[in-house]
Amino acid sequence: MKCIACLAFAAIWVVAAPAYSATTRCVAYGDDKTDFTWRLCPGGEKYERQYLYFGAWSNFRRVASDAGACRWSPARLSWICPDRTIQCDAKRCE
Repeated sequence: MKCIACLAFAAIWVVAAPAYSATTRCVAYGDDKTDFTWRLCPGGEKYERQYLYFGAWSNFRRVASDAGACRWSPARLSWICPDRTIQCDAKRCE
């Protein structure tokens, strides 16, 4: 019985780890209290925070890099936002 629980945990970890690591290299931009908080990522990917349900945020969904307040500049490898520029390299943004 213990092995079944261990296998189930391992399967969940294998499925969840890539999704988690995909957003850990990104940088948050915006206000966590709004529906339009972004995760800006090194390759120009952008994720929008979805709505607040019962006190917990839903998952991020991918949106176009030119949508919203920030836009991706491939020439500068940076996100250009109204109040700052977020520098990126191949692994993360700062």
